[in-house]
Amino acid sequence: MSLDGFKDTFKMNMINKLPASSALLERFLPTLDNDDKATQNEFLSCPASPTSLFVKILPCCDKKFGFISAEYLANRIGSEQNLEMKMELVKAFIEYIEDPSTSEVEAYIPKNITSFVSSDLPQESNLFSFVQERSPGREAEKCNIKTCIFLRQFASLIPKFNELSADSRDFVNCGVVTAIDAISSAELEEEDWMYDLIAMFVTRVYNELIMQSRKHAEGSEEWQSICNEWNEFIFPTCNPSIVKYFLSKSGVETGRKVSYLTSEIARTICLLPKELFPELILDQCLDPVLDQLGYPEQLQNILNPALKIISGSASPPDVQLASVHILTSMIPAMFEHENKEYFALEKKGDVRKATFMLPYILKNLLNNRSERNEKSISPGVLVWDALVDYALLLDVESKFLFGRALEAVNHLDGTLKLLLTCIYAKLPDVPRSEAMFTDKPPVENLDFDHYFCNLFYRTISAVPADVRDWALGLNKKHYNIVSTFNKQYISPVLCRKELRNLAEAAAEEKSETLKIKVMPVIRQVSAEYKLEDSSMVLLMTLPEDYPLSLPKVEYERQMLSPEMRKKWLLRLVAFMTHQNGTMWDGLNQWRRSIDDHMNGVEECIICFSTVSADNFQLPKIRCKPCSKKFHGSCLYKWFESRDTPTCPHCRAEFL
Repeated sequence: MSLDGFKDTFKMNMINKLPASSALLERFLPTLDNDDKATQNEFLSCPASPTSLFVKILPCCDKKFGFISAEYLANRIGSEQNLEMKMELVKAFIEYIEDPSTSEVEAYIPKNITSFVSSDLPQESNLFSFVQERSPGREAEKCNIKTCIFLRQFASLIPKFNELSADSRDFVNCGVVTAIDAISSAELEEEDWMYDLIAMFVTRVYNELIMQSRKHAEGSEEWQSICNEWNEFIFPTCNPSIVKYFLSKSGVETGRKVSYLTSEIARTICLLPKELFPELILDQCLDPVLDQLGYPEQLQNILNPALKIISGSASPPDVQLASVHILTSMIPAMFEHENKEYFALEKKGDVRKATFMLPYILKNLLNNRSERNEKSISPGVLVWDALVDYALLLDVESKFLFGRALEAVNHLDGTLKLLLTCIYAKLPDVPRSEAMFTDKPPVENLDFDHYFCNLFYRTISAVPADVRDWALGLNKKHYNIVSTFNKQYISPVLCRKELRNLAEAAAEEKSETLKIKVMPVIRQVSAEYKLEDSSMVLLMTLPEDYPLSLPKVEYERQMLSPEMRKKWLLRLVAFMTHQNGTMWDGLNQWRRSIDDHMNGVEECIICFSTVSADNFQLPKIRCKPCSKKFHGSCLYKWFESRDTPTCPHCRAEFL
């Protein structure tokens, strides 16, 4: 068929309100020259044109949206029954609104955006709202379209907030609160694409607000005043509504795949401070397992929807990682709740019955390593992600308890070793940059190589002893592969971080007895313990594949008896071997052991040390018959190896 014949056929089909031949359209429309763009435009503006071809031809036009309106696109979206095609049309609608050259947007922006500088504020009352009522004249739809256009341009005001008048600033602040309240409180009988779209632009505005508050927190006096107002008024009011919307209104908990919305809302959740989540009061959402474990209702209402997203198979990775952000903030409360008995028994000194455990539901999810496809993350890895972030913030004593809980789970079924194998298998052969390890990737359009590199790096930083045990358990071939990768990509970064943190901790400590000198070029630390006119110097050298291999520890200058020096050195090596502490933790324990010896503090006769290598505590649990004191962690291990809990010193039953 000739081009003229095609045009005649196309026009006849338009007149008869019938779709043109798909084969003809597929063949001719994309190949038309500039003189025939009108034919393309006629096709695009024809309601009868097939959507599948409509979205294909749209990018071929010189002025993509010069001949159609937002209302026309909205009509097509509303009448489209195929979900996939509807999403393609929604993307076209977003492009329309985000293109400032379109006549409809150009006509609207000057009246409502640039007027902010002169305080000539818009008078429309529903610019920040979603209008649910439907009317024959489609007035609600027109209002919602105007809201989308306004919110899209409204986000551009936030970086210029300090240039606005006082009235304009108040208008913006109140508008943000109104918009977020509107999307979080809307009650919809069925899914509404326009509601999702307005929610997307609202969260984009809020993202910009959070980013600017972080950027200018230490800025000019004017910006600091603005940030203070946001921190005192906007964020406390809006943050709970945003979380409520994410967990119960956005559709992410059911796996509804509207990527343009989920990407924005997930990014917003990840920007919120973690201390916010445990205090939130959300709608009731109880779970039988959590209920049986005695979790308070307030805790369940946020944990249950977050865990459903993590453990479900429908939600995209960005939504799951936003839920991981929420879960991380809840883990301290989960540990505290499920280990109430442990803390009560420890307080009484009854270590025979004290067992510190991982939260039950997290322990179960760690075993779920199933993935939908290669571009998905298993629930077990996601829960481990949250646990690693939790572990990185722990002090030495808490990290010891965390390690004991991990050891119990790993001893039972090898969960941790299987997880580490799973994570390592996802690492790229050649990482693109050092930042792939040190920086968390953005959740939107997640780079999976970047994500797993960063997760492995955080894991080896948080629990180096556990990673070492995992690697040593591999066969020789696989160990060499892991060791080579670690030596080439991870160890140099980790050594620099470890030495930098050590220097900062030592400078902050300002100890009179311990002087630290860091030599990063040779990966060595010199620790000098001073006592009056004498001193003792300890050298620690990090190996090339640290932490898979242990630091070399030796004395350069000595004092006191060889037996005491050897004992302190062995305790330091044991700490670095078996505990997940840092170099500073180890050196601090070494220093305290010498301090306590000099001050006459009684040693624990199980480990022959004053300071526990596990949690830095002094011996405090006393045997009543002989009055000897022991470390709680040493007694725990002693009782585990014996049938009868007897005192290690007098052999009487420990009371």
